[in-house]
Amino acid sequence: MKNVNNSDGINKSNEVNDSYGVSNSEKINYSDGVNYSEGVNYSEGVNNSKGVNYSEGVNDSKGINYGKGIKNSDEVNHSYGVNDSKGVNNSDGVAYSEGVNNSKGVHNSYGVINSEGVSNSIFCVNKPVEFTIFQTKVTKERFKEVKKSLLQKLANWNPVFNTAFQLYDQYGNWTRFSTKEIVPTLKSWDEPLEAWKGMPQEAIDYIRSLPEYVDKDFETCTGISDKVTVTCEGKETIISRESAKALNLI
Repeated sequence: MKNVNNSDGINKSNEVNDSYGVSNSEKINYSDGVNYSEGVNYSEGVNNSKGVNYSEGVNDSKGINYGKGIKNSDEVNHSYGVNDSKGVNNSDGVAYSEGVNNSKGVHNSYGVINSEGVSNSIFCVNKPVEFTIFQTKVTKERFKEVKKSLLQKLANWNPVFNTAFQLYDQYGNWTRFSTKEIVPTLKSWDEPLEAWKGMPQEAIDYIRSLPEYVDKDFETCTGISDKVTVTCEGKETIISRESAKALNLI
């Protein structure tokens, strides 16, 4: 090891400064949890990457600046949640795309600017976002009203699709465990109940009260059923939760 300064947990690495947990890497500055990487500055959780600055959770990527949750991507700037993409600027939620600028929710596209909710498009410009609740198109104001109320009732709860936060709670720091330890919570994507089963009942009741509500869609998305099994005179019957409440059965 050469030129290692004020750093801990350094293995087979050179030119490391004020950093922790660095392995098989070079030119690391003020960063933690860096593995098989080069040119990393003020970042955390970086693996097999080059040219990473002020970023977190970067894997198999190059040229990342002010990014989070970046995987298999190059030349990403001021963006979150980018996967298998190149040339992404000031955008969030981008997958399998190139040349995306100031946009959100882009998939399998090329040359996208100032757009939202884009899929399978080439040179998409100024595409406005569409607001829907279940299958009903709504105004922006209605969307914001429902989302605000829903988030309040959720009280920071989110569905759990993998064990990342369980590991974080266990280790107390994102840099103290390997991303290889993170595993999915679902056996199959079309059986989502395991991820959604902890949703607060207040939020569920609010969703079901919406005029746009579609019971089949809600159950498909979350696995949470509106049906309950009740026993009456020794016989089990499946009825809606609303009916069961009206009959004081639950």
